[in-house]
Amino acid sequence: MLAPKQEARVLQSLKLKPTDHILHIGTGTGFFAALLASLSKHVVTMDLFDNFLDEAKKIHQKDNLSNLSYINDDGVQGNLDFAPYDVIVFTGGVLKEPLGLREQLKVGGKLFLFEGTKTLMQANLIEKVGQNEYESKSMFEDVIPFLIMKSEASKFIF
Repeated sequence: MLAPKQEARVLQSLKLKPTDHILHIGTGTGFFAALLASLSKHVVTMDLFDNFLDEAKKIHQKDNLSNLSYINDDGVQGNLDFAPYDVIVFTGGVLKEPLGLREQLKVGGKLFLFEGTKTLMQANLIEKVGQNEYESKSMFEDVIPFLIMKSEASKFIF
């Protein structure tokens, strides 16, 4: 879970619109997903832990937030079922930007993620400015916990 100051910086960087269709990776407690939902048209939120999603769903229902979809998966590769997105936002760190995420954005869409090591990360904002054109901007430095991902597939050994 991001600290409130980190959440505010992410939201400020994204400049969300009420028409935005968002993919949120790392549901956690559901608080940030609720913020996203209150500022946009629809949020697809993903988490590897189904109990996080269940708790977030309960909180969102209690708060009368009905513009969310929940997917039990790590989300690192995004989700093509609901693509394309206006915004893809990670609330857990990754070593490097996963391949294939940019292609899930609409033209004008934004990808926000924390990339780096456990001691230093860059909060990066990548905007799709053309069909195959992107602009990348480092917004600020910070450190957040890494996303927990599905274990890598076993490798074949001779």
